[in-house]
Amino acid sequence: MVEAQKYLPTDLNEINLEKETIQKLHFHFLPAYALFLLENKLEDLSEYQVELFSEFNPPVLHYFNKFKREELLYIGRQGLEKLLGFISQNKAAVYVENSLKDWLNNQLPQISRNQIEAEDITLINLIRRRLFGKYISFFTKDIDSAVLLLNEIDDFTTISETISLKFLLSLQQNLIEQTQKLAKIGNWVWDLEKNSISWSKEIYSIYELENVNISDIDLASFNHPEDAAMVQKKMEISRELRKPHDFYYRIILGDGREKTLHAKGQVISNAAGKAEMMFGTLQDFTDQKRVENQLEENQHFIQKITDLTPSLITVYNIHTGEYLFINQAIESLLGYEREQVLKKGVEFFKEMVHPDDLERILNENEEALKQANNSGSDMVENIKEFRYRMRHKNQEYRWFTTYGSVFERNSEKQVEKVINISFDITEQIKTNILLEERNREVRNQEERYFRMINEVQDYAILRLSREGIIENWNNGAKKIKGYDADEIIGKHFRIFYSAEDQENHLPEFLIQKSIEEGKAVHEGWRVRKDKTKFWGSILITALHDEDGKVVGFSKVTRDLTQKKIAEEQLLTYTKNIEKNNRELEEKNKQLESFNYIASHDLQEPIRKIKLFISRLKEDEPLTVKAQGVISKIENACLRMQDLINGLLLYCQADHQENNEIISLDSLLQDVISELNEQKEQIEIVIKKTQLPSLKINKLQFRQVFYNILSNSIKYKKENTPLKLEIDYYPEDAYHVISFHDNGIGFDQAYSDKIFGLFLRLHDNSTYAGTGLGLAICKKIVESHGGKINASGSLGKGATITIYLPVE
Repeated sequence: MVEAQKYLPTDLNEINLEKETIQKLHFHFLPAYALFLLENKLEDLSEYQVELFSEFNPPVLHYFNKFKREELLYIGRQGLEKLLGFISQNKAAVYVENSLKDWLNNQLPQISRNQIEAEDITLINLIRRRLFGKYISFFTKDIDSAVLLLNEIDDFTTISETISLKFLLSLQQNLIEQTQKLAKIGNWVWDLEKNSISWSKEIYSIYELENVNISDIDLASFNHPEDAAMVQKKMEISRELRKPHDFYYRIILGDGREKTLHAKGQVISNAAGKAEMMFGTLQDFTDQKRVENQLEENQHFIQKITDLTPSLITVYNIHTGEYLFINQAIESLLGYEREQVLKKGVEFFKEMVHPDDLERILNENEEALKQANNSGSDMVENIKEFRYRMRHKNQEYRWFTTYGSVFERNSEKQVEKVINISFDITEQIKTNILLEERNREVRNQEERYFRMINEVQDYAILRLSREGIIENWNNGAKKIKGYDADEIIGKHFRIFYSAEDQENHLPEFLIQKSIEEGKAVHEGWRVRKDKTKFWGSILITALHDEDGKVVGFSKVTRDLTQKKIAEEQLLTYTKNIEKNNRELEEKNKQLESFNYIASHDLQEPIRKIKLFISRLKEDEPLTVKAQGVISKIENACLRMQDLINGLLLYCQADHQENNEIISLDSLLQDVISELNEQKEQIEIVIKKTQLPSLKINKLQFRQVFYNILSNSIKYKKENTPLKLEIDYYPEDAYHVISFHDNGIGFDQAYSDKIFGLFLRLHDNSTYAGTGLGLAICKKIVESHGGKINASGSLGKGATITIYLPVE
């Protein structure tokens, strides 16, 4: 078993390239070209470099967003000056070593070591290729020299990219150990030239190995006998063909248990194309495999295509449309056989391009050829970029980016042949679209959330740190508490509490309660910026991280001052009502006492007067004058008795005990029957409609009907038959009953006066009465929740209308 080793050196300052690599970085043509660029094109290169970075947009460019263009030019010029200086002295190897030391020692300008990604390395080297290639035609007109120079540029960028990717891989090794442990994934690196291998701790866990020396372990001995040959063959093929591997196999542990592992790996080649390193992962796939086996009867799994996809390179004659060269990538990228495409020529391209893209691409290609022909061969051959979709053999359209340039001109310096290099960017576009959608969704959600929080006016919504420091401020907080955000953010929230609450440590108590119980609720007087107080209802909720640790608090405050005032007013009002109820009870007792007096004590003297008058009449003969006086005394007694009885009825009119559903129609008929005697003496015509049955006090409404009908009889016109019209109809939320007569009527100006206690429109000598009849009616109707009114006209009659509520 080969021994494992760490790829990174123990001392980061001891980074030395291998002798073979140093030799490959020794160039013949590149130093002179670098010196030419340094002395003549440094400013132009700096400008071009900024444009290329903006075009390719490597991830690391994100960390330079704060810089202005002038600052970016200055930073880029410094980097180019350093790079060209080393290469011009043929010290490219020293430049690479120093760059790695700066990177590994975290001494890169403007960015940290861990901000470099693999995509940055690839795109930066692509940018360098474009930079170095831009001014070759200014340096030499010799095609052979230009080709050799391009080869050395490609060697430098390729070697730099390979070495940087290796070190990036090593740097990231420790960062993924915890992730590997969670996912049960271990990684390994095999230096093929040194025949040394290293693997992460998780592989020990997968194989359940403890307290063992790596040099004593032969992992191949754990392979299942049925899979051992397959594993060996897969690894050999991957190494020899320098292709990734991806397969499953079984192992048998020391106790006889079986596991299924998922192996994935790739090969890194050196500049000569020789495999020099393999790296990959092992994942404990036992549980997943068990589930997969259960689903195999109904599902089919498609293995992933390789991550390393070669570019498609074509050369064609623009006049004949014939392809002069196509590499084998046409098969891996689009599924078509190379011979099939060569046979069809450019027409194949036209057939495969998406219909929505074809016209645009043909126009762009025509314009590019026109510009190239107008420029002539003395100009640097510009590279044009095209983006379009092409149909795969499986009928799926895939996105491609093609970089095209002049490959050959004819004797008239017109374009003869064109070279295109195409890359499948489908996954990149899908990912970008998905990321844009997700970022847009996140931004929209955040914007909606913050807008919602900020626009809330009735609540002060804050975020507090673990220590209670205010970290944000919405409009509702400003409205309630009076502070602007810049006045309050960064201060402790105890500022909102009174001096007494602060002395009693109420803010700290609420924070602690929120930590222990998850939230804390409290109401009390709080202090505004202007020192005025408001009654605040607050809710403090603890915020936790993924591990359940409290990281801060949300605090929501509502100004309930008006509610508090209303509650206090309601309490005062309730106390007043209770006081009024006690006073009312006392008055009721007094009223009951009055009723007793009215029904007994006040009538007792009247009875005695009547008794004494009766004795006077019986004992001695009276003179005519005496008889007249006694008659007046008797009439006065009767009138007094009527007043007392009427007053008693009035006082009892607001009592509604024993209410029940009563037919008003039947009740009215009973009252009319009682008045039959008067009806026989007086000519009366009654016309009525059917009255409803309602929940009323029968005795009281009998009194109402009697008083109204008696009133009509009392105030009839002389020598004119009395006509009574009694109508019923519903109106809105009321039952309406009206009594209309053709009596003497009254002036409408006195419509309210006739319902007053003891108030009469005529003297007693003309129309006898107590002035209590309609007052009693009014009190009874109102005690039933209704209302009563009167309308009239002198000499034309009067109308009494009763409104009783619909239950």
